[in-house]
Amino acid sequence: MKILYDHQVFANQRFGGISRYFYELMSYAVAQKIDFDISLILSNNVYAKCLKPQVSPFFNSFNFRGQKRLMSIINSFKTNSSLKKQQFDLFHPTFYNDSFLKNGINNKPFVVTCHDMIDEKFSHYFKSDLVARQKKNQLEAAEAILAVSENTKQDIIKILNIPENKIFVTPLASSFSANMVLPENDFVTKLGDFILYVGLRDHYKNFLPYVTAIAPILKRNSLKLISAGGGGFTKNEISIFKKLGIQDLVIQLPINDLFLAQLYNQALFFVFPSQYEGFGIPTLEAFSFGTPVLLANAGSLPEVGGNAALYFDPYDMSSMYNKTERLVANSALRIDLSNKGRSRSNLYSWEKAAKLTFKVYESVLS
Repeated sequence: MKILYDHQVFANQRFGGISRYFYELMSYAVAQKIDFDISLILSNNVYAKCLKPQVSPFFNSFNFRGQKRLMSIINSFKTNSSLKKQQFDLFHPTFYNDSFLKNGINNKPFVVTCHDMIDEKFSHYFKSDLVARQKKNQLEAAEAILAVSENTKQDIIKILNIPENKIFVTPLASSFSANMVLPENDFVTKLGDFILYVGLRDHYKNFLPYVTAIAPILKRNSLKLISAGGGGFTKNEISIFKKLGIQDLVIQLPINDLFLAQLYNQALFFVFPSQYEGFGIPTLEAFSFGTPVLLANAGSLPEVGGNAALYFDPYDMSSMYNKTERLVANSALRIDLSNKGRSRSNLYSWEKAAKLTFKVYESVLS
């Protein structure tokens, strides 16, 4: 069995959940001596070099408009060449560009991973429906679909009316371990008590409504809210923080894996107020460190969090306020959630995810 992965996510992400997912699949293939290739020439992705040392960086020291698009175009020549050579048994595209369907892959089967149905469920937030259309084309044509959660599987069935028997649930995992030895970080220690938020903040992520709801709690307790990653605050976000009187309490910090781990380890609790997630890896990352978790009761978050998290209604400001206040005030509850989270994190691993994935590959090829 030889698997071909394409360039897409490694050209579009420097780091992130989807590229990490494919990195973990390929790392498993290396460990199991399963043959695979990535049709990749240029990439600034942090995982790509580990998988394919001959990959070259593309103006890695600075960004310019159209950089990712140009990198994708150059890499697409390599992908098209690899598909035409047919020196593989199964193709697994790393995102939803469907040009290979038009160009043809002859009789070779392909499998696609569906990470979420955000573009379909929240189409009003997106200027273009290109991703949704390309995703639909791939999902309908694929021999098998890998859904990252049962919730995502059910969304695929409801929205696209795709037969259930071609969809396989392969849950994701955290790359952090409870056994990680973390060096002291004076900066993180000096932050004092803080609530941790991780990732992008726009639209369905529900960040601003959550911050607005809990502003009185932050002020009353001199409690900080740390937004890790996701880019610097916009002018609109800063303006809202000033109106709420919390401009010194809401802080955005750029992250790498080590710094993020240190933030999880020190946080009073982690919050994920999103109106929808296909899976939600940060939940498991927080569990890995025994960080108490507060989640929106929406999308796949209850499926992943189980009984190890406290939940609120992401459309109800009073619910967001009350559950946050409860977790801030109740140290016994935080300890209980910490213990439950550590236990629940053991249910998920990249090895389990990879084994399920390669089992699907084998079934498609049998």
